[in-house]
Order: sequence, then C-alpha cells, then structure tokens
Amino acid sequence: MDINEFYKECKDRGVVQNISIYAITSWIVIQVAATTSPYLGIPQLFVTILILLIIILLPVVILLSWHYNIVPEEESGEVKISKHEKDRRSRIFKLIFLGLIVFILGLGVWIFNARESEKFAAHDFKTILSDEKNKIAVFDFINNTGIDSLDIVGKMAADFISYRIVENNLATTITLQDIKNLQKSYNQETDNNFDQIANFKGVVNSLKGVYYLEGKRLMFTSSISMINSNQSYAFPSVRCDIYSPLTGIQEISEKVLSFLAMNDSNISQENPPDFKAYKEYLKAREFWLNHDEAIDHLNKAIEIDSNYVAAKILLANKLYNRNKFDALDELLIDLESNIQDYTKRQRNLVKHYKACREGKNKAAYMFLKEEYRGNAQDIFNHIGMMVIAMEFVNKPEEVEEVFEKFNDEDLDYKNNEYLISRLEIKAIADIEIQQVDRAIEDLEKLSKTTYSRRTREILIRAYAEKRKDAKIISLLNNARKNPLDKDWRYLYYIALREGTLHNRKALVQKISPLAIEYYSQKPIRQKMLSRCYLLIGNLTDAEAGFLKFLKTRPDDYFSMAKLIIIYERKGETEKAKIYRQKIIVYSSANVKSYNYLMAQVEAENNPTSALDYLEKALENGQRYDFYAFDHDPYLIPLFELPRFRDLLKYWH
Repeated sequence: MDINEFYKECKDRGVVQNISIYAITSWIVIQVAATTSPYLGIPQLFVTILILLIIILLPVVILLSWHYNIVPEEESGEVKISKHEKDRRSRIFKLIFLGLIVFILGLGVWIFNARESEKFAAHDFKTILSDEKNKIAVFDFINNTGIDSLDIVGKMAADFISYRIVENNLATTITLQDIKNLQKSYNQETDNNFDQIANFKGVVNSLKGVYYLEGKRLMFTSSISMINSNQSYAFPSVRCDIYSPLTGIQEISEKVLSFLAMNDSNISQENPPDFKAYKEYLKAREFWLNHDEAIDHLNKAIEIDSNYVAAKILLANKLYNRNKFDALDELLIDLESNIQDYTKRQRNLVKHYKACREGKNKAAYMFLKEEYRGNAQDIFNHIGMMVIAMEFVNKPEEVEEVFEKFNDEDLDYKNNEYLISRLEIKAIADIEIQQVDRAIEDLEKLSKTTYSRRTREILIRAYAEKRKDAKIISLLNNARKNPLDKDWRYLYYIALREGTLHNRKALVQKISPLAIEYYSQKPIRQKMLSRCYLLIGNLTDAEAGFLKFLKTRPDDYFSMAKLIIIYERKGETEKAKIYRQKIIVYSSANVKSYNYLMAQVEAENNPTSALDYLEKALENGQRYDFYAFDHDPYLIPLFELPRFRDLLKYWH
C-alpha cells in the first residue's frame, strides 16, 4: 500500500477526521487551562503536564479511530457493514474519545497533586523549615468592611506583599496556605489558629492586617510581630479609594520592605520609609565620599518620602561638609520643627549638626560620642567619631582607641574608600602622638594598593617628621610616573609646605624649582604657583600671581590675606590697608574663616592679636584640620608661645 492509498484508507475510516477533532478539542482544553490557572491559583506546571499527556495519548486515539471506524469500500467487493453497525461503532468511539479527555484531565490532576505533595515534602520542609534565611509569615488581611465581595482584597494584600519581599530577597515568606499545609502534614487540624507559628523553625516575624470601610475609602491597618521577643510594630494606617485597593497595598508593601531591609529589631526606630526612598538612601551611603552624588541621592529620597528623617539627618552631614550653609540652615529648621516626634538617637544627631553649624565643637563631639556608643560598628559612626576626635577637639590619642574598637578582620581594604579613610585618619593621629614609624609602615602598605592623594600627603608629612628627604623625592618621582596618580602635581606643594614647616632648607631647595616649573605650565594653577612663591620668600612673583588670580576671582579672600602678608613684609602698609578693608566684608559671611585668615596675617608682627583671632576662630568652630594650627607655615611665629599650645587643647 503506497502513501496515497494509506491516506485514502485513513480518510475512509474517519481517522483524519477524528485526529482533527482530537486536536481541536485538546487545543480548547489547553487554552482554557492556561487562561484560568492563574486565577484559580493553579501553577503553570499543571498546564505543562496536560500538554504532555495529550501528546502521549495521540497514538491511542489514532489506533482506536482505525479500529472502530471500519468503512470498507463498496467497490472492493468486501462485505458491507450495516448503517446500524456503523452508528453503533461511532457512538462507542465518541464515548471512548470523551473518556480519554476525562482520563487526561484526571491523570493530569493526579500527577500534579503527586508532584506538589512531593514538592511540599522536599521544598517546604527542606527549604521553608531548614532555610537559614529568616522567615516571615504573611497572613491574609482581615475584611472588616462588612462587604463580602471585598474578601479578595485580603488575599491580594498578602500575595502582593509576599511577592515583593521575595522579589527583593529580604526573607522567605510563609503564607496562609503554607501554614495549613504544614498543619495538615503534622496531622493537625487545619484551622485559622496560628498561635503555633512560632513552632516553625526560622519564623521570626509575622505580618497581619485589617481593612475597614471609611466612607468611600478603604483604610488599612497592619502590624509586624517579632515572635521571639513578643514585640510588635504597627505601621501607619493607609487609605485609598475603594475601587483601587492595590494603591493602598503598594504603600503598605513599601513600608514593610523598608522595615525588613533596615534589619533593625529595635521597634523604637522611626517609621520605615518608602522602600524606593530607602534605596536612594543606600545609594547615598554607597557614594558617601562623592559629596555631590550623595547629596543628589539624599534629595531624591526626601522627594519620594518627605518624612524620611534619617535621610534628612544624613543630608545635614553632607551640606555641612560642603559648606552649603544656607541649605543646611533651612534643613535644620525643618528637622527641629518635628524633633519631639523623633527617636532619642535622631534627636541627638539633629543636636549634633546644630552644634556643628554653630561652631560648638565640644557639644558636637559629645553628641556624636553618644551616637557612637550606641552603634560603634557602623562604619559611618566609626569614621565620624575619628574625624570629630581629631579635627573638632584635637584628641589624637582618642582616635587610636576608637580605631581599635572596630572589627575589620574580614574586610578588604583594596579600593574600599571608607576603610582607606579610617587608616588615613589613624596615621594622622599617630604622627601627632609621635608614633611616626607606625604611621609610615601603615601608609607605605596602603600606598601599594591605592592611589589616594590623601595617603601620599600624610606620608610626606611623616617622612618630613623623620627627616627622610630621599623618601619624599622618591615618592614624588613615582607619583609623577604613575598614570593613575592624577593629583601628583599637588604633592609638590605639600612637600614644599612640609619642608618649610620643619625648616628643611635642603628639601625646599630641591623641590621648589620642580614645583614652580610644574605649576607654571597652566594658568589654572596660578594660585598654587603664587603660594609656592610666597613659601620660598619670592614676594614679587607671589604678589603678581595673587593679583592676576584676583582678576578672575575678585572675591577670593584667601588671596587677599596673602597679599596683606606680602605687602607688610615689603613695608607697603598702604596697600596692606586696602586689602584689610576689603577682607572685612568676608567677616560677616564667614566669621570662622575670617578670624583664621587674620591670625595668619598678624602672626609675624602682632602675635597677641593673632592669638586673639585664633581664639575667636575656635569659638566659631574652626577645626584642627590637616593644614591648620601647628601645621600651618604662616603661624610658625606662634608655635612656641604657651597660649598657642593652650589653644591646641581649647576644647579639652
């Protein structure tokens, strides 16, 4: 029998027709299953099993069709089958065909249930019960509206929040159905009493909620319970239109996600922020040493959630360090207006930045120390405490104590700006307490893995303290050759400055021509070039340079102060008076900096006046930073005076 005859035989026996019917019917069954399964809570696996069974049973349908639909050709001479017999066989085939469809569906359900039971035993017990990740039980929200048709909202809330928790990898969730399955597996009655949830390993939190009708709006209340501590936290109530329940559910989910992400079981903390705002907050911390980018992320966080207190407090830190005092003043007014609603730690930090802004260094130190004691292992608190101890109150001996309390055993210092920063602050403090060799050892090790200009600046100071001129020259040459060291030119000024401070004339003679050569190459370095000329005593070129720079920056009071020093050294008092008058304008805008600049001006000829200015600068928040006080070459005439030494302990 060739292919054409075989096809004709199949057609005559009704096989082709029955295969077509089977295919169409199967397609309809698959479409119905695929469309309705998401709404019935049936996983996609059931549809997959159904398709496989339909394919497997196709040969059976073909064989049955061939056997029960015998229709001999009349011209072949074979015995004809009566019409009654044909109808009987057709009915038998249809019954068998219908039975096959029912069998397919039944077998699919049976296989699916068997797989789900196995999956529950393997996954739910091994994963839900043994998973090391903390688990949170999310219960269906209770419908207290009195409208039965809104029951679905409770399940919708639980499912949506569970999905968001898992999506963001914050915890493993256990739902109402999981709990019922667990109870069933333990041969417990499947009821709605979930007091036994604490018996399930790893379940540390449970989330419950209720929703009410408030006019034409829904009001959701929700709370999270810490099972082990018997504490609970109630989230702020949320309201939404009765026809848009998902809007309210989304708002609740943002608060829940933030609560879990903050990983803080202390329920006295602030209300969790919107989760999107919290992610911007984390980005600000990630880019912490990039001030402008951090400010941008914090502003976005506050724009998303205007009640996000932690973001505002962090923004106060950035605005202070960037000298954006107008914005800081506005922010502090906003923070203080609701300070009674804050936690103790938040109130403490607001007072800290208020003290920083007012120049009350000792108060700022005490407020931050209180915060540090409460969370000493936080890297920001840790570095902040080191900076405050070193620069605000000049207590380098305390920096070592803070440094040793931080556990950094498992941390990688390579390219980690925060860890690099703490080592740099520690090195500065070591130099101050005469542990210079230790500082050199740490900095040399650090300089092998980082190209931080700051590291090299501190290392130059340490070398100068130990009279290691050759080391300084070698460092400068290596920095110049290294393409990754973009700031190497600035290091020449630092080396020249340290040489002047330590009266290292030979070092100054070696470095000054190189520094002047480099800074002469581009007009943009005009100010740096003028500073070098002034350090080596070339008053004529220094004067010309500062005057040239002031043409482009007429409000640069630093340059004005240096011109006063130049003119008084040259005996040109009338010119000095002109710039003394001009710089007074600066006094009202920045009292702290004005007084410090005037101390530099008066140091050579009027040390008593210089010391008065320094004291006023300290009263207004002048910091003991890397370049100030006993590290400022313009204050050298004051170094041996008892009052100057006392000012170094002004805040002790």
